[in-house]
Amino acid sequence: MKKLYFTLVAIIATQFTMLAQSPWTMQNVGYNYTSSYPFDIDAVDGNVVWNCAAVGDGSGISSQEYSMTYDGGNIWTAGLVTADTNFRFASISATSQNTCYAAMYNNTLGGGGVFKTTDMGGTWNQLGVGNIFNDPASFPDVIYFTDSLNGWTMGDPIGGYFEIYNTTDGGSSWARVPQANIAAPVAGEYGIVNDYTVLGNKIWFGTNKGRVYISYNGGVNWIARSVVSNVNTVNSLAFRDTLNGVCTKSTTAGVSTLYRTIDGGLTWALVTPVGPAFYSDLAYVPGTSVLYSCAASSTGRGSSYSPNDGSNWILADTNGLGTADGYTSMAWVNPTTGWAGGFSADPLTDGIYKYAGSAVGINQVAKNSIVTAYPNPSSGLVRINTSYEGTANVKVYDILGNLVMSFETYSTKTGLPIDLRKLNSGVYSVQITDMNQQTAIVKIVRN
Repeated sequence: MKKLYFTLVAIIATQFTMLAQSPWTMQNVGYNYTSSYPFDIDAVDGNVVWNCAAVGDGSGISSQEYSMTYDGGNIWTAGLVTADTNFRFASISATSQNTCYAAMYNNTLGGGGVFKTTDMGGTWNQLGVGNIFNDPASFPDVIYFTDSLNGWTMGDPIGGYFEIYNTTDGGSSWARVPQANIAAPVAGEYGIVNDYTVLGNKIWFGTNKGRVYISYNGGVNWIARSVVSNVNTVNSLAFRDTLNGVCTKSTTAGVSTLYRTIDGGLTWALVTPVGPAFYSDLAYVPGTSVLYSCAASSTGRGSSYSPNDGSNWILADTNGLGTADGYTSMAWVNPTTGWAGGFSADPLTDGIYKYAGSAVGINQVAKNSIVTAYPNPSSGLVRINTSYEGTANVKVYDILGNLVMSFETYSTKTGLPIDLRKLNSGVYSVQITDMNQQTAIVKIVRN
């Protein structure tokens, strides 16, 4: 079955026009084809980062172009995977400065393959030729390596079950996971390119039928659980630990909504975000409880973050920095180091961004700044308990995430006064940022 390669879904939770100073700084990815963008970014550490390209100009051209850096992005070196010109990237996984794996599919003839370089991209060799993804109906979606020896790759169902392989020797040999170990697909179900997340031995990937496949043992056994009805696609999976995670559900019309799990993906609940949530890509920042989002399309461009698993969102920036705005994908190493994809203008301009903001983390939500709001519910006059004294910037959002009030006020030991009497009855989210740029959010019901 031929699938659409990649639709850059960037539906935001609300129309949001407020500007913010960008925490990202532009780097030059080195792609030769104008309007190419990093479809997948894999950061090995703060210095070594690999990415692979897709073409974003609507031409449908297949791309075999990759780029990598070994000095934190000061210099990016681009090249081509040695593959048939009809091959496109599905996913990449790097283990070092020298070694990277790519799962690719043939957009014309069907089938696909896994490719490996051990010399920084100088040469690429196809692995498992004739043994994996060799059926014309095969369609590889994901590849992931935990280290230089152990990895797995997943593709759409062949022979009645998902085509999943494991390797323990760096890809020299592959063993297909038996049908008995994998939950059966529903009619017409298939995976989504690069739609997965991994924490230790636990793996999740999404499908076009509203389901998430879960492995608790590194890909040996798989169960499946529904997020939504079987007419919606699950993508942008992200987990901060083995229990708490989020995903988006996308309809065929491109409308996305956010879901959350607190039991490792067994059950999911709809989230109604307050503030600007971007849905092209979601990623938790390692070592924190902060969820980052980004987008790049005519319906939404920019980045934002959530301190509470997607319930409330704080704008990081809008529009992006480059000649073709927005961010397509993300990879984070730690609270101070991450990258986001952009669109290349030419080999010397644009294409990728490095995080240059303050350290991302739980301290972005002032731990002691906001305690409670009272009275709550309120007729409009509210006082918020706070241990912070000094000038504070206040922004008030309605339930749809629209900014309805913005002002500065002064917080004292007796609290921070807020006057919502000019607003209609409803639920509002109050975002307060202190002079140290720490932010906290409290929800208030206006009677």
